[in-house]
Amino acid sequence: MTQEIIDIDVKIKLNKENVMSMLDCSSDNPVYDEVSQCYEQRLEWLYHHVKPRVLLSYEPVNDDLKEYLNPGEGCTGFLYAVLTIGGAPQEESRRCFGQGEYLDGMLVDAMADAYLFALENAAMPRIRKFCAGNRTGILRRMEAPQDFPLEFHKHIYEMCQLEQTMDMKLSSGCMFDPVKTSCIVFVQSADPDLFNAQHDCSRCSVKDCPLRSI
Repeated sequence: MTQEIIDIDVKIKLNKENVMSMLDCSSDNPVYDEVSQCYEQRLEWLYHHVKPRVLLSYEPVNDDLKEYLNPGEGCTGFLYAVLTIGGAPQEESRRCFGQGEYLDGMLVDAMADAYLFALENAAMPRIRKFCAGNRTGILRRMEAPQDFPLEFHKHIYEMCQLEQTMDMKLSSGCMFDPVKTSCIVFVQSADPDLFNAQHDCSRCSVKDCPLRSI
């Protein structure tokens, strides 16, 4: 098993309009200015408290994995990418809601989601470098639940020893904690020129996502 843990040291900049879209708050909304002001007040807090980390781990293909994941022809293995921004945003959002600061709570939650999406883009060069080191390419991208059951998270959690390596937990429903975590399975190919790593909105099960683009 080849594994690498990356602390992302580049400053990830949020796209404000993406966050506003998540909140269904367009520029003609009567509360846009209030939400915008709250966003600016919360931005430095978020940048200071997030802890973006990425774990990359390679597992060679075997018959059990091939039957369970059905990766298609040309699969030589699987690259597991676990991306997280830590637990602080979740805790702050919960605190805000508990104190009746509902706008702040919603904003922190939406900003954390946007940051996690941006983290994936920031990690792509490292993912490409990891593949190059293994002399592999990416045949396709897989995500739960549309491509494999959530239960497969348990296999990744145990194989990558995420409790020890990333200080993470896994719920009985196979959801990660911190909740602002994403898990991607990249099907590996012997062709190092292939890099089909980007999210495909047309295949995503979240049909009402405000960032959906097809």
